[in-house]
Amino acid sequence: MLADDQLENFTLLHSASLEEAHDLVTGIFCEHRLLPLGRSTQVDYRHWVAALPSIGLSLMKYGAHVRVEPREFQSFYLIQVPLAGTSAVLCNSTEIMTHPGRASVHSPHGAMAMDWSADCHKAVVRIDRAALERHLGSLLGETVHAPIAFDPDMDIRHGMAATWMRTVLHLIGELQHNAELASSPLVVGHLEQMLMSTLLHAQPNRYRERLLAPPQRLAPRHIRQAEEFMHANPSRPISIDDLTRLTGVSGRTLYGGFQLFCGKTPMQYLRDIRMEQARCDMQTAAPTFTVTDIATKWGFYQLGRFAADYKARFGESPSVTRNALPAR
Repeated sequence: MLADDQLENFTLLHSASLEEAHDLVTGIFCEHRLLPLGRSTQVDYRHWVAALPSIGLSLMKYGAHVRVEPREFQSFYLIQVPLAGTSAVLCNSTEIMTHPGRASVHSPHGAMAMDWSADCHKAVVRIDRAALERHLGSLLGETVHAPIAFDPDMDIRHGMAATWMRTVLHLIGELQHNAELASSPLVVGHLEQMLMSTLLHAQPNRYRERLLAPPQRLAPRHIRQAEEFMHANPSRPISIDDLTRLTGVSGRTLYGGFQLFCGKTPMQYLRDIRMEQARCDMQTAAPTFTVTDIATKWGFYQLGRFAADYKARFGESPSVTRNALPAR
């Protein structure tokens, strides 16, 4: 599909200059370093681009052995699927050798780098962060507050991931054959939602178990009201008395409702929110802030227990998250 095909309904970017290729890719994705890994600085960069409202589709190659080191994406998720050749990807501390059949998934935050082989051709899907998290929220019936946190290693040889990949390639093909497709908001919206839903169900992530679980009964108003208040005010000192005054129900009713609909007490629910906030700060706060500074900011004063709970929840210690902070 890629090599030298004429994709008439896609924008073609092309350059033999490493510097110009860098500038063109920056305009599509984000600022990055582009380094030659061979003796020559010449490339045969070709990049076909189609932009939908929330999803960007690319077919691209550099035609040379290069290293790409982007800054944090921040505003989008990125899925890279080699159609030929290989690409070694380092995503935080995880190294993946991607190839046809094995893709990589990158979240808005975190360090990453990748080496493209000279014969590497990729399909690249860029999904707007706000749109994907909003769509996830609509599937769950709630506002999404924590990052989706996809597993970076994606096996697209079988199952739902293979379905997702075939859907991407089918959409690229349909856009090529019918330029009017992208001008129909109703059709494009449906296609974007299908791609986002399939990705959320196919690729392991923080919310996948909940998406695959049988639908639960809708939580009563007082539970939703307490949840929304805690999400909106995680840094405030909040007690059961505060929540009962807010919701107008007894502490017993509040405890029973949270256990039934959330599987935890109100204070455990609040603690989980603060743990998510602490992780966000671990990933984004200035390097001058220590793990202790961040933990105590969110009310975790027993640092040993905090570190153990953090690792159990996120699969790594707070110090590992902090040490992955990109240089500024």
